Amino acid sequence: MLRYGIGIVISGMLFFAQVLDAGAVVVINEVLADPPSGDAGDANRDGTRNTNEDEFVEILNTGSEPIDIGGWQLSDRGTEASKRFTFPKNETTQIAPGEYIVLFGGGGTKNECHVSPVFGKVCFDDGKIGGGLSNSGDAVFLINPKSGDTIA
Repeated sequence: MLRYGIGIVISGMLFFAQVLDAGAVVVINEVLADPPSGDAGDANRDGTRNTNEDEFVEILNTGSEPIDIGGWQLSDRGTEASKRFTFPKNETTQIAPGEYIVLFGGGGTKNECHVSPVFGKVCFDDGKIGGGLSNSGDAVFLINPKSGDTIA
């Protein structure tokens, strides 16, 4: 009887691991929290280097299926929910397998996402990401507010 009980527990653990792995397809792939000085720091290519607006977070779909992040939020540590960037629900926030979307602190139309010939899918926050990314000791979170889960 013990042998069957252990088999059920192991099967349940494997199923749970697969469910968790199935959801782990979106990752924060790259973060620029401290843009370099001068022209090299103009990451959003708007012609002006700005400490907050040229910060960015790149989100990558590493899975085998498209995923829609419309309604999801991105924030840094300690930022209240009302100041998180919320991805709009449109075709831009659907990320194909192997595709990424970049969120800049600013430098474009605020709180909007579109397809750029330079960056591909790109979004712009309201002048800074969350409270502005700290150059040390900060963290970035991708949150699904509907489920309350931190995705990455």
